[in-house]
Amino acid sequence: MSLNSSNNPFVGLRPFESDESLLFFGRQAQTMEILQRLHQYHFVAVTGGSGSGKSSLIKAGVIPRLKAGYLVNFNDHWVIATMKPGQSPMHNLIDAILDQSDLKNNGLTSSVIQEKISEQGVNAIVDILKLLLKRNSNFLLLVDQFEELFRFSIDRKDLNKTDEAIDFVNILLGLSKQTELPVYVVITMR
Repeated sequence: MSLNSSNNPFVGLRPFESDESLLFFGRQAQTMEILQRLHQYHFVAVTGGSGSGKSSLIKAGVIPRLKAGYLVNFNDHWVIATMKPGQSPMHNLIDAILDQSDLKNNGLTSSVIQEKISEQGVNAIVDILKLLLKRNSNFLLLVDQFEELFRFSIDRKDLNKTDEAIDFVNILLGLSKQTELPVYVVITMR
């Protein structure tokens, strides 16, 4: 008997994705704990060693349950943006949000949004999310591999990178603390 990709329940070294949630099992207690904390704080950091399944836990455990309505009553529609900080965390955040919408058709570009963020901070992102979210919708921002932010900002000679890293963290915290919109932030970090 040969195994092909349609019969093999193991995805190898890559993380499970949301559409593979039926293959992902054994982490129900952790999934429920994250959902409870997300409901209470709107911000959750999932930490663990490299390859321990942090991304899989969120993508194949938490996200499918969010879409099934486990977190909030009546608001089971989710807009989910996933990003990695990389070499330009603010740009990647903006792109992750723009990728979830047709806001580019409204003349909103990364550079326009970045300028608004530098002027208005988290309020600029909230205003953009107001355009993006339909009534009874929630927004989840998944920042995978958050530790990239430390590598990005480690060059103390470039204060702009350090400032951008600080601004990025402040935006994430501000999004989770604001009360105008149902916004939730999850970061994974080793």
